[in-house]
Amino acid sequence: MLALLAGLVSLACIVGSIRRLSQAVSPTAFDAGLLLGALKSGSDLSALREGLAPVTCWERDLLEAASDSNPTARGPLLDEQVIEADWATERWIRAPRVGASVATSAGFLCACVILIQALGDSASGASEAAGVTLTPALDALALGIVGTTFCVAVHLRARTITRERRAAVDRLVDRVRMLSIS
Repeated sequence: MLALLAGLVSLACIVGSIRRLSQAVSPTAFDAGLLLGALKSGSDLSALREGLAPVTCWERDLLEAASDSNPTARGPLLDEQVIEADWATERWIRAPRVGASVATSAGFLCACVILIQALGDSASGASEAAGVTLTPALDALALGIVGTTFCVAVHLRARTITRERRAAVDRLVDRVRMLSIS
């Protein structure tokens, strides 16, 4: 029963890590690299802004900030959009690390409780084979380690993706700044 508990805790940690990975993969509605490519291929801000008008997204807000009628307000409005992009990119950033820690702790805790219960039963006179006692404890420990391994793998992949997304957003914002000045 405790091995099942360790498995459920690991599963919850895995689900939280998957959520983090999904937010790292697509923090905004559109890929910043594709929008940058559209802007470099000759599209102007107004045409792209009109195309994004019916869509509620960060990209539309970025283009509206760059097209603001007050030129002195454009810089702060663009900076605000950079902060929004950073927030979207870094949501749930700690979830895989916390999940790895919780899954490991749950696995070890459940394994220790199983072993303590077995030692208490053997002290009271009920003797069981060592393998019967050790198997559920190792199951609980293994399930905790599986959850930890998955969470660590997600953390490493999400960190790489986040770095790439942040660089793409920076390039996009720099290009939008340049186009909004001219």
